[in-house]
Amino acid sequence: LIQYLIEESRYELIQNKNKQIATLAQIITNYVDISEIRKIIKESSSLSDQINQSILSWQKIAQNTLLSTTLNTLPKPSRKIVNLEKKRKGKVQYIIKNYEKLRLLKDDNDYLTQSLQKQLDHLETGISKTWHDFKDMAVNAKDASINAIYTPLFEVNGKPVTLLPLIQLIIIILIGYIISKIVTFFITRYEKRNKIDQKNNRSSLYLMHRLIHYFIIFLVAIAGFSALGINLSNITLIAGALSVGIGFGLQNLVSNFVSGLTIMFEKTLSIGDYIELEDGTTGMVKEIRARSTRINTNDNIDVIIPNSDMVTNKVINWTLKESIRRVKIPFGIAYGTDKELVKKAALEAADNVQFTLNNIQGKEPDVWIVEFGDNSVNYELLVWVAQYGTRRPNRIKNLYLWELDTALIKYGIEIPFPQRVVHLDLVKSEKEQLIQSILEKNHNAIDD
Repeated sequence: LIQYLIEESRYELIQNKNKQIATLAQIITNYVDISEIRKIIKESSSLSDQINQSILSWQKIAQNTLLSTTLNTLPKPSRKIVNLEKKRKGKVQYIIKNYEKLRLLKDDNDYLTQSLQKQLDHLETGISKTWHDFKDMAVNAKDASINAIYTPLFEVNGKPVTLLPLIQLIIIILIGYIISKIVTFFITRYEKRNKIDQKNNRSSLYLMHRLIHYFIIFLVAIAGFSALGINLSNITLIAGALSVGIGFGLQNLVSNFVSGLTIMFEKTLSIGDYIELEDGTTGMVKEIRARSTRINTNDNIDVIIPNSDMVTNKVINWTLKESIRRVKIPFGIAYGTDKELVKKAALEAADNVQFTLNNIQGKEPDVWIVEFGDNSVNYELLVWVAQYGTRRPNRIKNLYLWELDTALIKYGIEIPFPQRVVHLDLVKSEKEQLIQSILEKNHNAIDD
């Protein structure tokens, strides 16, 4: 086969050499076709590169054959095998001699190509030369780019990976990112156009948005693995790799991801809910992500909480089903004060706070006596407040205490402070009693 290929290459070089000589003869006789010269130069360069690669391949095969030790591996090679081995190595030496001759013929071809290129540079000037140089440069850049793209970089599962799959992976990730942003844009636009402010509808849209986002990530991952040539049909291998990863450090990540999906599907927490954690932290839910939930406190501090903590620990949701809640304001009044007057003053104070709900049946403000204390009669002012009051508990409490103090002062109602009566029992010693009795006797004797 190599002998045949050498003969074929030799024939092509001779044919090309004849073309080059004929073209040089035309240049000498001033009969010039510049486009034909450029075509011959291009064909000659391509043929030279091709033969160079072939010679390197043949040289490697010939060296491996000469260095092989077939006869040494056999205990007693037959005469036939020895003759075949000699004949084989004789052909290898013949091939080496022939491709060396072919190399000399190629060098002649290269010399003629350089001569044609010099003649072309001499004949071609001006805009035409600039245009063709630019065109050649673009073609060379294209060829170099194609070679770089299809050059193997590494192997995955025994399959060579070139630059092209990596470019495809980047394009897939970029397309997934753009699609996710487009989905976010349309969902936000839909909320604004339809003025969706009901918590349940907003929560459903948010859930749909997150599920679409995760689905896009899944598709991008599958497409990326396919672009890299990773076979996803072997589910056992993937499951084993995931189990090892989870065992060594992904337990918390997977737990938080599953907890996030649980929160979004159960809708125990939604965007905009006001919650209280076990440690007393309160704030509004701003975002529920795959790993964590972000809440914003009334001090405008963002708190990042792992989703697993939101599922396993106790969480008080003040706005889960209803956006209004009852507030209890305790206060104490001195004994003997008219309780009807106290109730009148407290209800008047509640009416002066703008967040008090007065028009909902069964949720009107009320005043209760809750305890007869040591120093006062303890009351509670019970009021229902709107959503703003639910999300600002300390501010609401301050407003009611402020108005309550004003109303009690207005009606002259006393707020008592703790009082203690201390009884002292003085015990005299025996000596003091004896001295006191002697003095009393002496005093009586003087009087007598």
